[in-house]
Amino acid sequence: MFHTQGALKNTCHLLAVLCNQTAENKQNRNVLEEKRRFPFPEIVSSGRLEVQTLKNPTADEFRKVLDSWQPNIVYLQGEQLSNDEVGSVIWEGLELSSPEALSGLFSSTMPTTVYLEVPNGERFAKSLHSKGIPYVIYWKNSFSSYAASHFRHALFSVIQSSSCHTWDAFQLADASYRLHCLRNNPDDQKINDEMGPNLLGESPKITVDIPEMEDPVDDEEGSSGSLPAIKIYDDDVNMRFLVCGVASSLDSCLLSSLEDGLNALLSIEMRGSKLHNRVSALPPPLQAATFSRGVVTMRCDLSTSSSAHISLLVSGSAQTCFDDQLLENHIKSEIIDNSQLVHAIPNSEEYKPPVSEPRRSVSVACGASVFKSVLRQLAPDISYRTLVALGVASIQGLAVASFEKDDADRLLFFCTRQGNNNDADVNDGNQVKATLPVAPAKHASVGATPVTNRKSTSSSYQAKQVISLNPLPLKKHGCGRSPLHVCSEEEFLKDVMQFLILRGHNRLIPQGGLAEFPDAILNAKRLDLFNLYREVVTRGGFHVGNGINWKGQVFSKMRNHTVTNRMTGVGNTLKRHYETYLLEYELAHDDVDGECCLLCHSAPGDWVNCGLCGEWAHFGCDRRPGLGAFKDYAKTDGLEYICPQCSVSNYKKKIHKSGNGYS
Repeated sequence: MFHTQGALKNTCHLLAVLCNQTAENKQNRNVLEEKRRFPFPEIVSSGRLEVQTLKNPTADEFRKVLDSWQPNIVYLQGEQLSNDEVGSVIWEGLELSSPEALSGLFSSTMPTTVYLEVPNGERFAKSLHSKGIPYVIYWKNSFSSYAASHFRHALFSVIQSSSCHTWDAFQLADASYRLHCLRNNPDDQKINDEMGPNLLGESPKITVDIPEMEDPVDDEEGSSGSLPAIKIYDDDVNMRFLVCGVASSLDSCLLSSLEDGLNALLSIEMRGSKLHNRVSALPPPLQAATFSRGVVTMRCDLSTSSSAHISLLVSGSAQTCFDDQLLENHIKSEIIDNSQLVHAIPNSEEYKPPVSEPRRSVSVACGASVFKSVLRQLAPDISYRTLVALGVASIQGLAVASFEKDDADRLLFFCTRQGNNNDADVNDGNQVKATLPVAPAKHASVGATPVTNRKSTSSSYQAKQVISLNPLPLKKHGCGRSPLHVCSEEEFLKDVMQFLILRGHNRLIPQGGLAEFPDAILNAKRLDLFNLYREVVTRGGFHVGNGINWKGQVFSKMRNHTVTNRMTGVGNTLKRHYETYLLEYELAHDDVDGECCLLCHSAPGDWVNCGLCGEWAHFGCDRRPGLGAFKDYAKTDGLEYICPQCSVSNYKKKIHKSGNGYS
């Protein structure tokens, strides 16, 4: 699981400590006018965020509430100055103007995060961090109460909407600040690097505890303890956004800020995701032959932090794919750490989308892409405020339900503050009309801002590229079973039962034990696991798939077969039973044979299995005329393949019999 220090789980407790507000009669007219135009949101409990507020407490009062309530976040607000800037923390005559005085407020109880809304806060932040507080949010320079209010509201909106990590929540709120506050203030842009909020603390890491049964392995660089890789198949998608703002060019600040914000949003959703179901699936078209032995493909159903549902096609080693927790964390790592899901294209006018080919199989994308699926499901949720923090009012024409008129007023305030009155047209409460010029875009447009999911390439390219996974096999089963060619059926079934129990598949073990195992019935008889396994492993194993004639070669050798058998779809039934009872067992044993082409002596390819000798050959290596097409042999109930050697031997036998008076 990911590094939990800094995780703001489920209900997040916030202790907000406020200073006295400066009296309005001491403020100048311009400041009062701006305050009337800017809707300052209250700090109140909402969604996952539970708030307790203190105003000008004494140090003892603060420590008492801190120890009794044990909040996840402590927010310390500075004094509101008459020039509309924010000053130091002052409570009831106690001025916490030194780092030592501020850090001295914290003793036994340490919150996960402290947000310091004071100017020049770097020294204070370092003091709190050294005290043992994992994450401290602070401002390096002076700043206005409007910018502070916008950032604070964005930060708390993220926390109230999702079970998230401080790191991700900050990244999204910071992107919102840069997008709406910094971008619309020319003076601030000149000192870009020095402006705005900062975060002190380490980025979260997704780590996986290697199971005790799994031996560490060396990767290509020779580092020990690396984990088997996975690959996620997910197509690019084209999306358009409506973002609240004024008519403007698609500058780098707008694009990069939106890109960072959306990536942070998706990291939040995936970091808190849960794997609910996984089933075996066909590999992507034209790639199955490139898989090494032990590579499996799974369709994985997950729910994200905010309960959006997604479906992914994943390939990886059996060790990974048959371990739910390991698989879940590898998916998180691949999406969060190894991919940038969103990419903004700087110049949409020059962008020309590639010509795409139709999907060759539904397995290329088992569901909608992560990017599209999550955002489209979150938009209609009236309680979800994270999209609003970025100013997103609509996705693909679908209104963001939680976007309100106050949100538009707040976002547009920073534009009009600079004398630009070309506001976006706002409907009363739900949606902002596009005011940016519409242009061709791949993936998403802010008004027309192009954003692309570049986690993977187009499906046509996926179908041509070669996967290099170098997978680990499952940990070998330390059983005392005899070699398969001399093993008795009873010994084999006992070993399979023991293996399934050790792997946690107790549901497959009947109450009557060995006498009733397995409890699957086929053709009115108990499933013959022993012969099913022997026939499959001697033909290259389950990964060969339809390269085996399951009905003609495997079923005919099982006790479930009858001469007058009329079962339809028996091949698919056998594969399903094999996957349920025997696939993991096969991958944990060295029973598979026949993995070398008898014609070219190379690795797996377009396999066909000889129905007489059981040897394997690449269909493309057999140049004999009249064989027909590979698909005729690869069907579950297809033609039986006879290799060249057996064909010659049979021909000689017939000649020999004919010469001895036999017909």
